Amino acid sequence: METQPHPQGIPTEPKTSGLAVASFIMAFLPLLNCIGFILGIVALVKIKNPINRLKGSGLAIGGLVISVVIWPVIFGLASMMLPALARAKAKANRIKCVNNLSSIGKAHTGFAMDNAERMPWQLIPTQRQIHFGSGANQGLTVGGIFGLPAMKSELQTAKILVSPCDPERALANENMQM
Repeated sequence: METQPHPQGIPTEPKTSGLAVASFIMAFLPLLNCIGFILGIVALVKIKNPINRLKGSGLAIGGLVISVVIWPVIFGLASMMLPALARAKAKANRIKCVNNLSSIGKAHTGFAMDNAERMPWQLIPTQRQIHFGSGANQGLTVGGIFGLPAMKSELQTAKILVSPCDPERALANENMQM
């Protein structure tokens, strides 16, 4: 007579579906709850199949429900956070703009201190000749003023001259920051 681990009349305990457990766990993870939803459906299909002899339908249903409930919560939080992030970015751009203007002002002040308290557009003809050479009228243009070696060394980068708050210059400003 052969010994059997379980007599014919006593059924073995069904295993808990790993997919159901994974569905329940992934339902709580914001980026993986979509996968948890799919795993919950697959787990329910496998659990209902009598051949597999699995349990854990409660976990699979819980994973499905939690996944569906968390989606609106995530979208609600995103709808609240995105405007706040946009306001924070606008405020940071305004602060950056003020700092840029401060640097430009300091560059002009430094130039004036080196040139008898005269700004580039206030230079007398001999000073203009020294700084601008034969193109003495360049001292009256923005490009001429910021093209001076003394101004370039003070400003260090052309990014300072483009406001991060100016929507028409936003692309140019982004390209300069690369």
